[in-house]
Amino acid sequence: MAVVARATGILEPLRKFVHEKPVWGTCAGAILLSQTAVGMKRGGQDLLGGISISIARNGWGSQVSSARFTAFIPG
Repeated sequence: MAVVARATGILEPLRKFVHEKPVWGTCAGAILLSQTAVGMKRGGQDLLGGISISIARNGWGSQVSSARFTAFIPG
């Protein structure tokens, strides 16, 4: 999300927004909103710093293997 935000030029406007408005994020959104992150990818990553938290990144491994299952849904 941060890579796309930087590439499209909205990273700095997002930083300004999260310091002026209420925000909420879960999973990757919580990482992006945090002030610091533990276990960042090599080279680091952009964070918005909108929530005064330090968060652990990728605690359960890669995204690919974090939630894979087979389910039967009737109908």
